[in-house]
Amino acid sequence: MNIKLIIEVPISKVKVEHEVSCLPHVSLIEMVKQVYRVEQKFVCCGETDLYAIGNLSTDTTKGRWWTMTINGDFNKTNSNSILHEGDMVELFYEQTGLDVINITKEELLGYKLS
Repeated sequence: MNIKLIIEVPISKVKVEHEVSCLPHVSLIEMVKQVYRVEQKFVCCGETDLYAIGNLSTDTTKGRWWTMTINGDFNKTNSNSILHEGDMVELFYEQTGLDVINITKEELLGYKLS
């Protein structure tokens, strides 16, 4: 099945889009792991939370974390959400603190698996 994956770092105005082919009944996090280096650990909900893509990691003390939507729906989306043909997954690296990380599109693409 085909999924559209969008990763955005709003503070840097960086956005990358991918078309990802994956097996049916794959979870959001497993699909992202097909494309990027991902680290999972407890953030708010469980050990399978999205903690980091590359070195863009969650740090609640500095106001940095990942949010995600499937087809624009934030409320029912988590790392274990099962994807369906044609879904659009958006991951946002949110930063609200003063110590922000600016990243280029090339740097973000550098976190991709080869």
